[in-house]
Amino acid sequence: MTKYLFIIGMLFIQINSSFSQNNQSQLHQSNIQQQLEQPGKCIKVNFVDVVKVKDITVQLVKSTNISDNKTLNGLRIVYKVANSSGKYLGYIDLDEISDLVKTIEHLKATVFIKAPQVTFDDNLEYYYSCRSGLKIGGFAIFIAGSSSKTIWGRYILLGELNKERIVLSSEEFEQLMLVLKQAPNKFDATLGN
Repeated sequence: MTKYLFIIGMLFIQINSSFSQNNQSQLHQSNIQQQLEQPGKCIKVNFVDVVKVKDITVQLVKSTNISDNKTLNGLRIVYKVANSSGKYLGYIDLDEISDLVKTIEHLKATVFIKAPQVTFDDNLEYYYSCRSGLKIGGFAIFIAGSSSKTIWGRYILLGELNKERIVLSSEEFEQLMLVLKQAPNKFDATLGN
């Protein structure tokens, strides 16, 4: 009897662990990623390059499930991973873009305009985290020397697993923000209905 209870307990733990792993894998996925990874579905994906900033290509992407005609729009961030033949693909859902832009605009107007008040040992960063784990924001950089000062570094962090942080110049960051602001209006004109 004890043997059967032990086996049932182990089976319950295994099922619970498997369920937890499935939830964890979807924890950092955009709606587009979830649709693209649905097994047993025929998915049509349209995409077009919008801008290239440093080693990052930003694309408009439209994903359509052929069986139920459900369409999702968003942005795809393509980055060739250093020392690898692989590419990182991060997604930002269309419904996330306006919140992302509002957050970054708020940070630009209230935080990034003044020098951060940190010392060499301090760490300070602000960012917006997308469903896919992609983060866009800024961090304080302490520059040591005769006239020590701190400035804001702007970046895009490519997901929790990759942890690739691409530091952007102010101009590159502004170029990325311009694309994000214009993206919601470009889908129908660029990718069709």
